[in-house]
Amino acid sequence: ACRTIPPVRAEYSPIGTYETLGDLKTYKIGPVNATAAILIVYNIFGFCPQILQGADLLAQATNAQAYMPDFLNGEVADHSWLPPDTEEKMKAFSIFIQGPPCIPRAVCGTLAVLNNATERNRSRINRRAALGFCLGCGAVASQAGAENAFVAAGGAHPSFMYPDDGTTITILFRIHPSKDED
Repeated sequence: ACRTIPPVRAEYSPIGTYETLGDLKTYKIGPVNATAAILIVYNIFGFCPQILQGADLLAQATNAQAYMPDFLNGEVADHSWLPPDTEEKMKAFSIFIQGPPCIPRAVCGTLAVLNNATERNRSRINRRAALGFCLGCGAVASQAGAENAFVAAGGAHPSFMYPDDGTTITILFRIHPSKDED
């Protein structure tokens, strides 16, 4: 869908806080006495208002702590590149996709954040889940196997997922594509 329609713009004041976990700036929201943690892997736009609002709502609705690390280190996609309907936009978007949004780096960094967060709360956090948006869905899918400690995972408007991911996912995994994704 991001290749055919422009991104939604919104104003929102997040209610969570930022702290450094696993060497990454991380948005954190949720009650200190939570027994569950949710790892959220954002899309190519980073800490945008919509994704922060989603983290706030998810933490409130589930009474869980939500953690969203900045694995792009502030190097996010420019909204003007989408949809990539000109040669210039396509070139800029393609260069970006080949750079910062590296799935292995996202996986390593985001898992380090969740491990760091749950270590701090070892006595309380007993369930972990993950949610990825766009390329974050691919990062989450690659870690949804038996060797991981997630009880459930999923993604919205998925990209960077591959057929082989389905052979290694061993937990409940839900995908929410938009109406224009196949």
